Amino acid sequence: MLVSLLIVLWPAAIALRVDLNSIPGGNSSSSFFDLSFNDVAYEALANLSHELLRHTPQSHEKCGLNLMKAGTQKRVASVSEYLSQSLPSKSVLFLGCSLDANALIAFCASVGSKLHGNPYEGQFCKVGNLTTAFLFHPGSGEPPYFSLYDKALDGKHMKHHPSTHWAWWRITKHAPIFTQSIMGAQPDLVVVDDSLWSLSKWWEHNGGDISMTNQSSFPIPSKELQQWCNGGLKSHMGLVAATYPSSRVAFRTAPTVTKPFYGQTAEIIDIMQECIAAQTNGDRLFGKYSVIHFHDMVDRMMQSSKEKGQPVEDLYCDGIHPGPEISLAYANMVLDLVRI
Repeated sequence: MLVSLLIVLWPAAIALRVDLNSIPGGNSSSSFFDLSFNDVAYEALANLSHELLRHTPQSHEKCGLNLMKAGTQKRVASVSEYLSQSLPSKSVLFLGCSLDANALIAFCASVGSKLHGNPYEGQFCKVGNLTTAFLFHPGSGEPPYFSLYDKALDGKHMKHHPSTHWAWWRITKHAPIFTQSIMGAQPDLVVVDDSLWSLSKWWEHNGGDISMTNQSSFPIPSKELQQWCNGGLKSHMGLVAATYPSSRVAFRTAPTVTKPFYGQTAEIIDIMQECIAAQTNGDRLFGKYSVIHFHDMVDRMMQSSKEKGQPVEDLYCDGIHPGPEISLAYANMVLDLVRI
């Protein structure tokens, strides 16, 4: 079941209690709901979501989008408008891949805010005084990157410039121009990913063929993983931090994939997770950067589904993209962090 838009609409305070009777169109039979992200609130709001939202199978293109029942849009909009006033006056930039784009899409859709732009030139939405944005990058290190990056740019009819294929150019040149144009200053929080696209890059460099995806497993890129763990990721995070010296920078761990895909397997992602854990001191990656434990959160949700006898696959849009419920929970984790 999809989680209601209310799950990602939390207040600046740790626990805001909202009287739905005071909201135009509110449910007179409902009492107060604690919107802090805890088990009690999660269950109460998830029950409310059954009334507001209809579960619809998610295609890859619609991953993270909520489709509302006919006749509920007006009520949802009134609740959204009421709660948006309590969102923090902050700005967030997701600097990563489609997992981050889906979190932005899910959040913006759930609060009824129009999404502007595209993943390659930059996407964003605004809700009250909160700005959330996303910019894609093809992984850390130097090119050649995973070949689907070039195909994606061609498909979007993007203007080609030699430097646009370099992650450092997108981070140090493109990203600051984009964020300045929509935020007027550096983001309060920059969330960085470096996982799935780097895995696919290493896989392709080692002979992986994108036309052959139906494999049960892929070789572990031990050499590349060691280099990434011992230096590559640190350089990547340092590049972002140097680009945004006034921003808080956080690293987002990668969720489990449910089937092998372009060099990505659950086993290899677990190895990346072990590296992050080994390089984290006092919940700070390399002693500097906050860590958003997306991997652990997804694993807990998967375990919960198993214990309830529910298919884990129902949590995903496909083998690698978590569905709306997880995407909204991830957005919640990020905005919880930006409040601190």
